[in-house]
Amino acid sequence: MKKYLLVFSLLISSFSFSQLHSVGFHVGGMGSSVGKTFWDGDAKIKYSLTGGLNYQYRFTSHLTLGGNLEYTQFGAQVPIEFTDQAGNYVATVYSSYDWNFISIPMMVGFEMGGKFRIKPKVGIVPNILTSMVYNFKPYTGGNLVLKATKTSFYSDANKFDLGSLIGFDMSVPFHSGVVFLGVDFRYSITKLNNDNFFNESLYDTYRNKGLSAVFGVRFSVGKPEVEGPTDIIDDPVK
Repeated sequence: MKKYLLVFSLLISSFSFSQLHSVGFHVGGMGSSVGKTFWDGDAKIKYSLTGGLNYQYRFTSHLTLGGNLEYTQFGAQVPIEFTDQAGNYVATVYSSYDWNFISIPMMVGFEMGGKFRIKPKVGIVPNILTSMVYNFKPYTGGNLVLKATKTSFYSDANKFDLGSLIGFDMSVPFHSGVVFLGVDFRYSITKLNNDNFFNESLYDTYRNKGLSAVFGVRFSVGKPEVEGPTDIIDDPVK
């Protein structure tokens, strides 16, 4: 019994100290929408900036667990038509609905390659709403005198959104860490609709969805074995 306990403790200690913890940051952009039928199907993709902090825990030489803390904005651009005093069409200008979140993606990845690495990943993304606004953008030509306005719908909007994530990272070594390009697609599991905001009895079901691309760096913490413990792919069963 003591022999088995000793072997088990040695395995745990070697496993624990050979992990790779790394932290970093990333910035990039996202294109998002809330549904094909939003604004009678005339809405366009909303483009926005995203960025934040990232953490990775190398579970084996291939398997990784990761978590981010980041700012994201989902939404859609909607067309507003302007007419003159006689009712004649003048122009169409796109305003936008913007859902702003603090997002916490939690991901599992499987990293492959040598110096150049690619890592498919999947995960879930809890999103905490920080603001929800309608950004009105006026037509600025002719005799029309209008001002840009922001109208908050935070009190009516859902404060929490849970999304799914699928994507990949590509990375190369950089000093004591890596520089990487991350691409992912996110799709909300929960709905944007509620009784007070885009009620489903009047509107279709709307969900946040977006495609993002970010550049970032991640640096190793401490001096663990860079590759982590090997797994069956490195040392297959014969």
